[in-house]
Amino acid sequence: MGDDSEYRTWSRSRAARLRLRRYPACVPAHLVIGTHRRRPVFLRTELATAVFQMLERHPRTLVAVLMPDHLHWLIDNAENLIQVVAGFKSISTRRSWDLGVRGRLWQRSFFDNLLRSPQSLEMTVQYVLENPARARLEEGPGSYPWSIAFFDRFPDW
Repeated sequence: MGDDSEYRTWSRSRAARLRLRRYPACVPAHLVIGTHRRRPVFLRTELATAVFQMLERHPRTLVAVLMPDHLHWLIDNAENLIQVVAGFKSISTRRSWDLGVRGRLWQRSFFDNLLRSPQSLEMTVQYVLENPARARLEEGPGSYPWSIAFFDRFPDW
């Protein structure tokens, strides 16, 4: 037979992120950040409001939908992506502690998808904004309180 390296499986320590220099500037990114152990902590209105207000005020937010156990966040520029997410997680976790949440708020990592065309951006925006309806969390179109889109901030392609 051959050497076992041909069939090597990677350990959990393998990096999930691109190297820092590989995140291009001026390319929007779709991020999905789960809560720690997928706990539905954002069913607490006070906590959801506090975290959602941070997303509304964030200058790079294009679209954000805060689900009970995860966040969909489209940002306008993938540059410094890891630092942006780390800062958001840190500040929102500290705020959650002020509101009585104990322990970790967010999962250790996050998923990202760089959007390189108007079509991919359009499909992603539609997917994200329809997420509460698919999860049966809204009573009618546009009624989900933790959803925002800043269409005036979208890139000109």
